[in-house]
Amino acid sequence: MYVKTKGLGDCHPALSPDRKYLAYASGNQVCVLDLTSGKIAATQPAPKVEFPSPAFAFTPKGTRLLCGARDRIYVWDVETGALYREISLIGSEGIHFRESMFCPSEEHLFLNSPVKSVLLDLESQLKLWSYHGQDFAAPLGAVCWFSVPGHNGPGALVGTALPQAAIHEQIQKALEGPDLFILKPGTTVKLNVAGIADAAEREKAAAVLTRKLEANGCQVGPNGGIEMAASTVAGKRGDLTYIISGRGSQTAPFQECLSQLKLVWQGKTLWEAGRSNHPGNTLLLNANESLEQHLRANQAPNYEFFSTVELPKMIQKPTEGDGTLGASEVSTAGLR
Repeated sequence: MYVKTKGLGDCHPALSPDRKYLAYASGNQVCVLDLTSGKIAATQPAPKVEFPSPAFAFTPKGTRLLCGARDRIYVWDVETGALYREISLIGSEGIHFRESMFCPSEEHLFLNSPVKSVLLDLESQLKLWSYHGQDFAAPLGAVCWFSVPGHNGPGALVGTALPQAAIHEQIQKALEGPDLFILKPGTTVKLNVAGIADAAEREKAAAVLTRKLEANGCQVGPNGGIEMAASTVAGKRGDLTYIISGRGSQTAPFQECLSQLKLVWQGKTLWEAGRSNHPGNTLLLNANESLEQHLRANQAPNYEFFSTVELPKMIQKPTEGDGTLGASEVSTAGLR
């Protein structure tokens, strides 16, 4: 199913597991609609300016909301609205976002494509396994069902849990290997906060990011093989329309500013996350507060982002090919 949304083309919405919420995109907003009340339960600014044909999925317990667009997968914590992961598919040959994706568990995402489907681990962002031979795949309970064409006879439906039991040992062995990850506990990271213009905030960000890296088991030092770069950069500027509780809609100019983090290895960005200072399109103002006053108070970069962002504990080393640990061929006889 897809719907047309203003400014974003086709959108592939998702129902929460309890069928209470509908996630979709409209304009430059990611929205969650409460189907019981018919009211918007939450909104988030779209993570990127270019956000074509976004598709959504909830995890089976509804704890996370995922959105795929172009070459990125975004993962939000449903309870807090915080961005949990931004997973880049850049540099993974043959792995592209398609409009069909689902979560077989709270920890995994399945990107569905007739050419090559891939199972990803949300915690480590690791591309675990690829699947070939099926026309389509869809979940039913704890089982993933592959639709397999019959080239010289009838087709078949092949069901399995993901990751399938037969590859658990291979995955675990690879995870324990010395060369799989660029970032893992024990890695020395070079911290670069020069991109934060405000000196006081730069010092605070350096301190909090150092604590976060050390909590993940990493060391921070000038000779790190991977660099964490923090910055604040100007974003879009223009007139935006806001819905103000009790006052209707008003339009005012706003200068967006983005707080960003990147992990860079040998000139390649392996991970990035960011947050805008945009206050959202639905506002609750104080009795004597004007829209302009409220927006001026939000003009500064969102420095809190550096305190609240969750850093990845592991990042996979880029490799030639699709970068997965292995592959399964799906046929009418099953998976092999």
